[in-house]
Amino acid sequence: AGKSIPHISITSSTSEEFNMNRNQTMHMYETTKDEDGNYLYYPWKCKSWLYPTSLRNMIRQWHSIDLVWQHMEKNAKRLKRNYSRVAMLRNDVMFVTPIDVYQLSTNKRDVENNHIVIPDWGKYPVNDRMVAGPYDAVKIWATERFLRIDKHVREFAKHGKEGPGWGMHSG
Repeated sequence: AGKSIPHISITSSTSEEFNMNRNQTMHMYETTKDEDGNYLYYPWKCKSWLYPTSLRNMIRQWHSIDLVWQHMEKNAKRLKRNYSRVAMLRNDVMFVTPIDVYQLSTNKRDVENNHIVIPDWGKYPVNDRMVAGPYDAVKIWATERFLRIDKHVREFAKHGKEGPGWGMHSG
């Protein structure tokens, strides 16, 4: 008794809403070049990426994840809930086994709520299909990509082991 029932909610947005919110950002990511004339954000060394389609799809993905977090926070406020642990699951993925958001490995559980859980499939360690963990950690995962990418691409280009050309590449 006293425990609240988990709340499941889905949100969506339109292409028009996306363009209104991210058009300037998209333009910057698509056109900014480094001092050698190569794209800074677009991972031009990654042969599986197609310019600009792959970049645009990644920005849409990040935008959607951010919107889902905002939606969750609005619902938490409306429902007067404070979450200590949250999970974000893509609705276009079929999860064929039960999901234990506290499970770290076969015999280990995060009973202290200290670890973010990212499955070891789907381009681990940057799997976007599922994440679970402490509220504050998942909040960073869900909402700070746009805040952190500029520093990331500039530092990675200078100091990353692969060197420049990988930009926003995620795996």
